[in-house]
Formats: sequence, C-alpha cells, structure tokens
Amino acid sequence: MRSFPKRPKGGLAGILALLVLAAAAAWPHPALADSFEAQLRDYTYTFASPGGAVGPWHVVKLDFDADLPQDHILLRALDGERDDATGHAHGEFLRLEDTHTFGRFGLTLGAGSGNGYQPRRSGTAELLWRPTQARVWLTAGYVGTTLTATTSQRIVALGANFAVDRLSGYVRWYRPDAVGFANVAPPSASFVAGYAFDRRLRLGAILNFGGEVGGDRTASELPTSSGRYGLDTGETLEYFATPTVGFSALYEVANYRQAPAGVWARRQDVVSLGLVTRL
Repeated sequence: MRSFPKRPKGGLAGILALLVLAAAAAWPHPALADSFEAQLRDYTYTFASPGGAVGPWHVVKLDFDADLPQDHILLRALDGERDDATGHAHGEFLRLEDTHTFGRFGLTLGAGSGNGYQPRRSGTAELLWRPTQARVWLTAGYVGTTLTATTSQRIVALGANFAVDRLSGYVRWYRPDAVGFANVAPPSASFVAGYAFDRRLRLGAILNFGGEVGGDRTASELPTSSGRYGLDTGETLEYFATPTVGFSALYEVANYRQAPAGVWARRQDVVSLGLVTRL
C-alpha cells in the first residue's frame, strides 16, 4: 500500500482559515438560528483490486450547517488525496448550499468549485413539494458537474425526503448523462435513513445502487459517477458526550464492477471518524 507524500502548502489549512474568517464575519448568529452544527470528519478509503491498482484514498471534510426558520444552509470544504495506478493526485472542493421553504414548497440551490482531481465546478437546483401535511417531501432535482476540461455530467434526480417521529431520511433515483466517459453508469439509486434515539445518540443506514462517488457527494447527495457501478452499504453512528460536543463514526463497504462488462473489479472499504459540535 502506497504512502502519501506531504500535502502541498495552502491546502486544507488555507481552506480552514478562510472558513473560520467567513464564519466569524457572515455566518448567521446562533441566536438567529434554530440550530447550528459543525462537523469535521476524516475518511480513509482502502481497496481490494486486481494488482493493487487502486488506493488508498484519504479525504478530510468540514461542514457547517445552520437551520433558520425557513432556510437550511450548508457550507462544505473537502481536502483529499488519491492514489492509483496512474499516480498520486490531490484535490480540494468548496460548496455552498441553501434550502428555502415557503408553505408546501421548497427550493435547494447549490454551487461548488474545486481543483486537482475534484470536480472543477458543480451547480444544483432541486424543487421540493409536500402534497399533504405529512412530513414527506417529493423532490425533483438537477445537477451539472464539470469534472475536467473533457469530462462532464448532468444528472436528473427524483425522490422523496421523509421524517416520521425520530426516523428521517431520503430516497433518490438518478438518471446521469455523461460526456467524455468510455463507460457510463446506468441509472442509480440511493436510500439513507437515520434514527435519533434521543438528542445524544443517532444511528444511520446507507444503501446506494450505482455510480462510483468521486470526491464530493454534491448537493442533495447527487453523485458524480466515473462509469463504474455496484452496491454500497454502510452504517453511521453519532454520539454526543455532552449536549454540544460529540463524535461520529462511519463504516461503508462497496463492490464495483466495470460497465458494461459486468466483471467485479474491486471492493472498497470506507472508515470515517469525526468530531461534531452544535449550538
């Protein structure tokens, strides 16, 4: 297994410094928000692939979430390292997303920009509609992502968000239209659910069909696919040792096969540990 070289100057440290300054200057004051949460997570990806051609990968993700009376705001920064048969790559990604609700309708708008192996830019729009007073929102979304100068992808997503008592989550069906890929992933789907036992303990489950996710799972969890498809399953845990400080853990396993040959190409294991704070 290869080891990573030192990260170039101006990487995650620069992003963190900018985020701290931006949050101090412009982020909604906690007194104005229903809730505020910051999450710092470290992801390690290891692979079992023919000839050891893929891996390892490493990603650090920083999220700021704020719930206002009619808005949910997300600010996300990624700093990642990727190693495979073609060599070593470094990439950073920064995105801002806002979901505004008005009556039975909601609108999510997001934009992101990256460098290195991360997507160059990404823009998202998603419309939400609640047909009844029940806490179920039907969704229709679109994301356009430019990965490199010659590869891009447009994704249409249909699905629903749900919240019933302490259970919440979403289901999505994706239809990708890719440019510049030798093999294009077929339609894919995602199901994510979480259960809050109380304010301190949350458990979650992940089930993804299709679409290898590269770097950032963009707004509303619309994936950027690189042409392989398979099955992801995973579990998450979040526990707050105090009312405001906690930790999170995630384990996810995925099996990928090359489209359209259908041969299982590799297994991916993801382990993530992180810190969470909320006000």
